[in-house]
Amino acid sequence: MWPGFTIDELPMIKEIIEENGRTIVIDHNNYDLIIDSVFGQRNISNKDSIKIFFTGESVRPKLENYDISIDFDYIDHPNYIRIPLYYMYFTNEVSTEYKRSKCNPNKPYFTCFLVSNGIEDPENDGCIARNRFFHKLSLYKISSKRR
Repeated sequence: MWPGFTIDELPMIKEIIEENGRTIVIDHNNYDLIIDSVFGQRNISNKDSIKIFFTGESVRPKLENYDISIDFDYIDHPNYIRIPLYYMYFTNEVSTEYKRSKCNPNKPYFTCFLVSNGIEDPENDGCIARNRFFHKLSLYKISSKRR
């Protein structure tokens, strides 16, 4: 991946690997799984390794070079998995830590500002879901304090 990379930086992939009974050992000389990204080296030479491409950047993977490609885009391919980068924040480990570090029990009010492109395109169900979530959240109540 990139200098100083640890698998903890990709909790979704770590969780999938560990849930399937595998142990993760990072060894740059003896490996059977390669996780590549736009930040990684381009000289993937071990033909016997499973190759996974993962990115949250606006880059389409070369699907023929990888066994599995994970990206945010809508691509119809049997070895492609669409996982938008924001999904990472819905895993238990990450969301629990986020809640613990960000919540202030002394604040009796809640305010949210959500940005959307506002186009409910039938080809882009993410926008429809995002807009639906925004409207439901807006029904909750108006914040009692304004900044």
